[in-house]
Order: sequence, then structure tokens, then C-alpha cells
Amino acid sequence: MKAVVFCGPTIGSDAVCAYLHNADCRPPAAMGDLYAASRDRPSVIALIDGVFVDRPSVWHREILAVLEAGIPVCGAASMGALRAVECKPFGMVGVGKIVEAYGSGRYPPFDDVFEDDDEVAVLHGPAELGSQPLSDAMVDLRESLARAAAAGVIDPTTRDTLAAEVKALPFGERSFAGVVDRATHGLTGPAKEAMAAKLTEHRASQKREDAVALLQALAAAVPSPPNIDWRQERTPEWERFVTSTSSRPVSDEEHKVLQALGRNPTLERQIAHRAVARFIACASGAPDADPASALKTFREDRSLYGRAQLDRWVADNGLDQRTFAQLLQDEALLEAARHGEPPERLAPMILDELRVSGEYPKLRALARGEP
Repeated sequence: MKAVVFCGPTIGSDAVCAYLHNADCRPPAAMGDLYAASRDRPSVIALIDGVFVDRPSVWHREILAVLEAGIPVCGAASMGALRAVECKPFGMVGVGKIVEAYGSGRYPPFDDVFEDDDEVAVLHGPAELGSQPLSDAMVDLRESLARAAAAGVIDPTTRDTLAAEVKALPFGERSFAGVVDRATHGLTGPAKEAMAAKLTEHRASQKREDAVALLQALAAAVPSPPNIDWRQERTPEWERFVTSTSSRPVSDEEHKVLQALGRNPTLERQIAHRAVARFIACASGAPDADPASALKTFREDRSLYGRAQLDRWVADNGLDQRTFAQLLQDEALLEAARHGEPPERLAPMILDELRVSGEYPKLRALARGEP
């Protein structure tokens, strides 16, 4: 199983791989990261941690696009729990107590409404340093207080009062140490130390427990592809998102193909001009684009009448069925588009132009040093 896991402050990559061997661990997800990960055709994408503050958060529409492409998406603990509940009607799978609480609107045994994003939000360090948490999540503090009350360390009224006081703080200022300070206020000496020790015994991280539950579930069984009975519309806003997030990463082999193209300046100029038109068309999201008609024309122009012939063309051009379908959709947009602005990042479009023109296999052979 090829699993992509977005993790960080909730659970680190080493711990992820202890439960899910050979996982492709990536930093907390921002807008566009899940869509980019889907280009690698993983068996599943697991969303645990995501950004809340410094960059736009994971977009619901990109999750739907990944599901629509047949890739299971699972979530738990933090941003994964939020998006799992929001995207459940479309096939995203959620795991854990936090997912259940967001779904029901209540985190037992607390009676207040459970719906805010800040319940799972924390401040954390940079991804380069392991995204170490710099604050504690409200949901983890709730769980710690709930367990302390269940053990008789504090009474239910104190539990609820402490939770309400901490909830009133900005999420970046919440900490377990702060809870202990409030709970032991007015105590001194051995009594204060004893209460602090008892509270610490019941400190919990429900976020981590839910993340582990998700990883264990994935290790036990590869999720089935989502059952999709819907299609999301290719709006101009969506097409701009696709192009602005580098619609397809360029592989090492494809970089070599581009370098080989550079040895033929005339062809490079012709391809670049057509790539500009392709980029503009894909960004426009023309509403009258017709992928079915584009496929018919595509096969007729290249005499790809049999399935075996079509499959061979797809393989020769370094594509799979999903990326070929995307190319066809872009071809339909290219036929329908009439306006747009030139792009700055043309590499993926240039590569598709090479494939459409039939030049890709020859340049790939040149890049490989083949005769």
C-alpha cells in the first residue's frame, strides 16, 4: 500500500511509520497539498494535521477532486477530523472520538456545543523542525479534564469551569500547564503538588489517540476506492486553482525530456506557443467544453481506433488512465476557450503539448540516450 500521510504536531513521521510502514509522510497540509499528492496515485491519503493560520487551509473541493479520481481520503484528530465530517457525504472517511464529536456537536461529558475549528488548533514550529507543538489543543485539555473528573480528582463542576476558562483564551495560549495552575490556585505546599501530580496522571492527547487509531485501521486494511455517484463542476475558480498549484509535478524523466526539447529551438518555440494557449484554456474553465467529443476527435486524428492502440499511446507518453483523462479534459477546454492571460509556469503544459503532437516518445528516447 502506498499511503500519503499529512502529519506534524499531532504525531510525528517516525511514529507514523511505526504504525504504517513505508508511509510517505508530509508536513501539515495547506491548500493544494492533497491535490498535488493525488498526482502520485497513492493507495490512500490520510489527513491528520493541516495548517490553520499562516497559509490557506485544505480546500474541500480539492478533497472532492481526489475522491472523484478514485483515491480514498481518510481523516482524524485535527484538520483531518474537521474535513472528514464536512466531506463525509462525498465519501471521505473519518476515524476517532473527535470525528464523532464534531458529527454530533457534543464532546462528552461536556454539554456545550462542540463545533469550533479552534478545538483542534495548536501553534507549532516549522516543518523543518518537525512541526513541534507550542500549545495544547482545547480538545486534548477537555479530555484530560474529563478523565481527571472520572477518576475523582476534580468534581464535574470544576471540570466544566476550567474548560470554559481555557476555552475563552486564544488557542495559541492554551496549555496543560495553564490548566494545572488554574486547578491548583489557592493551594500551597504538598496539597498543591499532590493535586498537580494527580492531574498530570490523567493528561491525555485525544488527537494522538485518534491519529493512531486511523493509522492502525489503514495498516489492517487497504481502503476501498470511494463509491462516487456525483461529479463536481469544473468552474473557472476550480480551473484557476488547478493551474495555480502546478497542475502536474514534473518528474526527473520529464525534466530530461524538456532539456532534450531545448536542443531544438524551433520546435521548442512552437511547442511553447501552443503551451501558452493550453494554459489559458485550462485556466478559463470554459462551460461548453465537451470531453467526450474531445476523446472522439483525439482518437480519430491519431487513428487510435482500438483499445490496445489507445493504451499503447497512453503508455508511450508516460501517462496513466487518470492523467490521460485530465489531458482530454484540457483538450476540450482548449477547443472551447477564447480568452485568458499568459502563464509563467508552462512546463506541465509543454509536456502535454509534446504528447499531443507525438514528439514526446522521440524526445524521451533522446533524453535516455537511446538510438
